[in-house]
Amino acid sequence: MHYRYPHVTSGYLLINQSQLTLNAAFYTEFFGTQHDMNDIIVFPQRVPKKTFFDEIAMLENNDIYRLITAQQDEFVKQMNYALGAMKQHNKMQRAFLNWLNILLRYGLANEICTLNEEYLHSHMNLNDFTEFKLIKLIAHFQLHDNTPDETSTEHLNYLIQIAVSNSDLTNRLKILILNYTIVAVYRYKFNLSYQKCIKNCCETLLGLIEHDNDFGNMIRTSVAYRGLAMINELDIALRDQYVKKAESIARNIKTNDKLELLVAKENLYTCLQTLSKWNVYLNQIDSAKANLIEMTELDPFDPTGYAELAFFLFDHECFEEAAYYFKRAVELGPPGVGMHTYYHAKCSQYLGKNCEAITLFYEATKIDHEAVSPWLDLIQAYFDNDQLDKAKDIIRLVLSNPIYKNQLEDDEANQFETVLRNGSFRRTSPLPPS
Repeated sequence: MHYRYPHVTSGYLLINQSQLTLNAAFYTEFFGTQHDMNDIIVFPQRVPKKTFFDEIAMLENNDIYRLITAQQDEFVKQMNYALGAMKQHNKMQRAFLNWLNILLRYGLANEICTLNEEYLHSHMNLNDFTEFKLIKLIAHFQLHDNTPDETSTEHLNYLIQIAVSNSDLTNRLKILILNYTIVAVYRYKFNLSYQKCIKNCCETLLGLIEHDNDFGNMIRTSVAYRGLAMINELDIALRDQYVKKAESIARNIKTNDKLELLVAKENLYTCLQTLSKWNVYLNQIDSAKANLIEMTELDPFDPTGYAELAFFLFDHECFEEAAYYFKRAVELGPPGVGMHTYYHAKCSQYLGKNCEAITLFYEATKIDHEAVSPWLDLIQAYFDNDQLDKAKDIIRLVLSNPIYKNQLEDDEANQFETVLRNGSFRRTSPLPPS
């Protein structure tokens, strides 16, 4: 079967090949070998956005959409089997949690959030139920586009309280909870006080970190230091020390196990992503670029590293080089094919390649049916080329589509109405964030 994006799609369908992203390779390896699902399994950290598998399904053909859906249905069936065994025999709690982790990474957050929490509480021990609560929080947050709401804040506060006060909880689980808390507060803007909450989380996490050669502990310790480095209230020198500790551990994890090796590389990959942002913050631009280049070398078939490098170059007005990496990200596929196509168009526009830019803006509209930005750029481009009729046609399209119109500022919508009457336009709204 032909795959438009073989490095991603075939791996998530558990078809093994030599050129896969680290995450896709993990699942082909995981399901291609025997594993005891009642053991603790260290999964890749990255949880795809809820739209990731929808994007794959949309961009691939209908047969592949059905295969992805069938794969997801099979995982839900396996999770329900583990759930049933747990209810009947009070065992397989770990298998149930492992399947939840797989569902989470296969875009099935809703299936996790709809599980009966009260019933699970009566069939699981404290540690496993608390881990279920953490997985459910991540799933809920994923469904809500990583935007804090009353439910996620309530669940996070519950997990914090149990992690810092309950001596029966394992260190492993406490570390997972506290690190997620710190990342959520500083990356996703949960409104939690540093003095009343985060400071205690930080101190507790530091006291729990285990410096040994156990694979799982080394991954969690690297991740924990990376999280601690995000705390804005800490001294910059201390944060820098934490970033370097995270990197050092990530680079020195040794294993002969194929699955663990993929997880270790994925951890280093995300660590390099953090390092690049940290070096930008410190104005160490050459180091930041080197971190991003290393990402593309470590996982050469994952579009994320190329996109991160392209946005970095775009921000520094290196449009020719940025265009190359945006194009490479588009070629490799989801996530973000529409957005990367749009920014490839912006690079062409800034380089004076107007015909190429217009072609790419149209391509972006075909990939992302909800994005208004490429339509706005097309309107501007046609005005700049004195093609008023084409500009007006697109304005009518935008104003007649509720999805597009709702994204316009009030003055922008009013200006479009004026254009249809008088025929002049100048776009003033900012670019979408990278």
